[in-house]
Amino acid sequence: MSNKEKKKASRQNKKLLWIRIGFLTVTFIALFLLSCVVLLSVYQIRGKLYVCDLGYPVNPRDKNKPGVFDSLTLKEYDSVTKYLFKKTNLSLVTFSEAFPNCSYIYMIDLLLPLKDAVLEHLDLGSRQPERTAHVVIVRGDRSVRRVEEYHVGPLQRPSYHIKVTNPSYTKSNIPYNFKPVDDVEYKFLYRILRETSEVLYPLLYESYGLTYHNCTKNVDCIIFHDISPRGIREGERQSWFGAYRDVEGFYLHPLGLEMQLDHSSRDVRHWYVYRIVYNGHFAYSPENLMKRYTQGSIEKITLPFYEEKETSYSSLWRRGDREMERPLQGPKLVEPDGHRYRVDGLHLTYMKWNMNLKMRSSSGLQIFDIRFNDERIIYELSFQEVAIFYSGYGPLADLVNTYGNSYMMGATSSELIPGIDCPETSTFLHSDHFVNSEKPFRAKNTICIFEDHANIPLRRHSSRDASGKFHSYGGINRYATVDVRTENTTRQWYSNAQKQQMTYETNTRLTEYDANYKTQPGNHYDIIYNQYASSKFGSARSYRIVNNNKANFLLKNSDVTQGASWAKFPLAISQLQETEVMSSSIYNGNGPWHPVVDFERFLQNNDTIRDRDLVAWVTMGLDKIPHTEDVPTITTVGSQVSFYLLPFNFFTECPSISSNSAVHISADKESNRVNVNTFGTPLTSSCIQKENKPSNFDGKIKPID
Repeated sequence: MSNKEKKKASRQNKKLLWIRIGFLTVTFIALFLLSCVVLLSVYQIRGKLYVCDLGYPVNPRDKNKPGVFDSLTLKEYDSVTKYLFKKTNLSLVTFSEAFPNCSYIYMIDLLLPLKDAVLEHLDLGSRQPERTAHVVIVRGDRSVRRVEEYHVGPLQRPSYHIKVTNPSYTKSNIPYNFKPVDDVEYKFLYRILRETSEVLYPLLYESYGLTYHNCTKNVDCIIFHDISPRGIREGERQSWFGAYRDVEGFYLHPLGLEMQLDHSSRDVRHWYVYRIVYNGHFAYSPENLMKRYTQGSIEKITLPFYEEKETSYSSLWRRGDREMERPLQGPKLVEPDGHRYRVDGLHLTYMKWNMNLKMRSSSGLQIFDIRFNDERIIYELSFQEVAIFYSGYGPLADLVNTYGNSYMMGATSSELIPGIDCPETSTFLHSDHFVNSEKPFRAKNTICIFEDHANIPLRRHSSRDASGKFHSYGGINRYATVDVRTENTTRQWYSNAQKQQMTYETNTRLTEYDANYKTQPGNHYDIIYNQYASSKFGSARSYRIVNNNKANFLLKNSDVTQGASWAKFPLAISQLQETEVMSSSIYNGNGPWHPVVDFERFLQNNDTIRDRDLVAWVTMGLDKIPHTEDVPTITTVGSQVSFYLLPFNFFTECPSISSNSAVHISADKESNRVNVNTFGTPLTSSCIQKENKPSNFDGKIKPID
């Protein structure tokens, strides 16, 4: 090929190359523009979405004007502590500096005024009753140590403190050994455990590959946990501690080492290890155990040092085959128009409902002055106690019987997690406490408020054309049972034809003895009613109590369950006594044999319950038999308990009939169309819920601001 031809071919190749480059460039630009159009379209679609409205407001507490039911403010806590330290001769020392032989403040909580005074304030507009504190003081400095309770007030500027003994208490002096074990004791108990672990170091390392006093956290540590009660009879102060691997789900990793510490002396130098159990062998001191261990006179155990993957069975980390190839989010609750409830401090308003919330340090949530349509339904609805009775092998499992009040259920309530414990739409409230601490503290997000849709409609009715019609007619204080039974009768429209049918009769109970059954035979309704308040149909306006979890309590004769005598009654009705504040106490857990509060005594005076202010004590329970699906932890499904308070001829019709949250569907026979009426409530939404994710959880106790 000549040079001329080569140059011509080269020019053609370059031209072809530029054509290809141009084509690719145009293609790239076209694809880029197309992607921009797609992205812009998506952006425009998303741009139409907005974060859902917040709805009714959530307003903070007015700390300068606390309501009659509101928990104490920081200013009130401070005024009480300053008064007690400066204006009394109680010889108080600060909690952090206290020894078991000192006098110190254990708890400060609100003392509720008498009910009559509260009602005069709420209903008649009289002055709000003086706010007063209930204070629990440990008197370790007395010759005979005990616990004393005081009323201190008025909170705005305290000027008095009165030592009190609740008349419902079985003891005029509360024994020191009945009090909950607090951090004043724990710091010395764990010191003994540390000293004991040094003596037992060869045994611990050879048996478990773990230590306590010189370990690396999350690697080779032992942890100790104790149980209550603190002994097997009144007067003892001897706590069992069990040893476990320091891993997630430690309770599934017991080591077979348990120690009982005697801390009954007022002098911590005289506290000591009372008993030790190692691999089923019993010893009275760590030195004696080590001597027998070294001599080989007891059977040794050698547990392997597990890697993390070998202890994962107790962990809540995901494991096993995936349920789906790519994890997808589950359904979530959305409030298209925001909250339909209003929160003002600790006051909750929801449609026609009004109520006040409080977290009692000992027993937990209290709800006061519950009203519907401005009519008071319940004055107080509150948790009272949780008792768990165990059976098992080993000293701990043999002895452990837990009373929740002794562990301060309210003050130790865990932070609730958005999207886990409560829907992400929830409003979270904090609770403030002064217990087992030098200063008041705030437990974050211990109360959550949310509106949830029911799994079934509140009302559901269909009318159909058929040969025949079905009509459903659904339509203070005394206590009655509506007892359901059978009767034999003659059919009205057929001669000589018999039938057995169900019928009922109402039996009004007159006294506490008459009303309270440990076992109620037969089918019946429990009714609270007012004889002098009738509906327009002449029926007594009533409420029905439905206990969904009546448990047949089997341990009626056990000495350790005497502190839970309320468990014998699925439902107990008593006349209101201002002194019968709770069915249990913070002292029952460590003194269950002769409890400070014996609920059964509330009923023994056999007060009349006819036309009186009544209290309904509802006990819910269940039996739990361990099974493999309890690993790594017990599921909530099947372990929930509940009761209902249902109107029974209280309204002339279902009050929800006035709700806008209803849909009425009717057929227009002439046009053959269906009419859907939502009563003005929109059913469409183009908003996304404001995020409130589990990552917002921090689980920290904070000072009160």
